[in-house]
Amino acid sequence: MGKNFITLYKNKGCFYNAFDIDAYIMSLIFGYKVLSNRSCGFPESIFEKVTNILEYYKISYQVIYTELEPTFKDFKKINKYEHFYNQALKLLDRQNRIDLIINKITNADDKNIEAIVKAIENVQDKK
Repeated sequence: MGKNFITLYKNKGCFYNAFDIDAYIMSLIFGYKVLSNRSCGFPESIFEKVTNILEYYKISYQVIYTELEPTFKDFKKINKYEHFYNQALKLLDRQNRIDLIINKITNADDKNIEAIVKAIENVQDKK
């Protein structure tokens, strides 16, 4: 793992964005939807709330501005970025597996769809 902090980008409008694995970490913590371009965002009006929560969890972060110098909050040895990074990877893996299953169902013939649905129903019934 290279970097050990979330990078937030402030666009020229009123939004902050995170990309790639950082978007998935933000999704994990805040429930933000990750878009197809592997990004998520939030409005400027809740920036302080977001950074307060990142600080509560002791996750180092950097904010990149279009017209200002970047800011950086580093928790050094108590930084929990790696913990949330690993959780986000698990979330991403699960989502990729679900997407593959949906793709298989979408492309399956009627006989295979019926078998897949029965298998899923059997798993649900065992709960």
